[in-house]
Amino acid sequence: MKYIIVAAFVLFAPIAGAQQPTPPQFTNLLTDQNDYVCGGLQPRGTWPMPQLLGPGGSYTDPTWGTTTYRLAVTPANTSAQVIPTYSRVQSWNADNTLMFMTDLTGDALDLYDATTTPPTPINRITTDLGTNIYPDSIDSDALWGNTTDDKNLIFFQGGSGTPYGLSLMYVDVSACTPSNCRLHANIVHTFSCTADISAGDIPAGTFGNKIETGSGGQGGMFDQTDRYFSFTCDKVDGTGRHEIDFIRYDRQADTVTAQEKWYKVCPDKLRPAVPSGARVDFVTI
Repeated sequence: MKYIIVAAFVLFAPIAGAQQPTPPQFTNLLTDQNDYVCGGLQPRGTWPMPQLLGPGGSYTDPTWGTTTYRLAVTPANTSAQVIPTYSRVQSWNADNTLMFMTDLTGDALDLYDATTTPPTPINRITTDLGTNIYPDSIDSDALWGNTTDDKNLIFFQGGSGTPYGLSLMYVDVSACTPSNCRLHANIVHTFSCTADISAGDIPAGTFGNKIETGSGGQGGMFDQTDRYFSFTCDKVDGTGRHEIDFIRYDRQADTVTAQEKWYKVCPDKLRPAVPSGARVDFVTI
């Protein structure tokens, strides 16, 4: 069997510099004026690409039968572009009736009706706490509630430099309409932390000003029951982000169940860099 595999590899290996034929599944597609190739990594013929669709437009692949849609955007979206946030940030809510996308104008969230094909834009989400206090999956770690009871809730934390940087919040998007999506930002809990003598590169007594999940919600922020939330409490300034504490919060009991200095969890990381690979046992649900 080993020799058969080797022989097959030699048989199908491309000859260096030889032009490879266009795979049949890439023939007869719509094309534009650009010559799309594999970035020079391997010589081959052009693989024609569909023309850019207009907002709300669709394209059905003649070979695979799949249909691709270009989403329209809300009137508030001056960039005319939306993207998914991070790979671990779910775009759809718990019952798949709503969806949010990141609006490239100000990293805000645009809400969509996901019961239509394609999803229909509803509005950009804003709050009553000011222009810089709104759900944002990139900077404020906005995430849909995981349960159907919380299917209309988006949890997030306040941005750096705002009065709500230490607050866990949520908005209820069920009140969002195409004419008005200025929502009340509900404060779940406001946290605090203070550096001690072993806090590393910031002086003892420094107060934290930001809670964070670490990287755009990629590590998650709460469990599948929407009860336990875990994050760091940091000092964010012009030189970066300085961890002070790890926090575990019980939303149901409105209680901080654990709060530990980050250097106790990552004792070998006493330096300004963000700790990596640290194990935090108390946030394991």
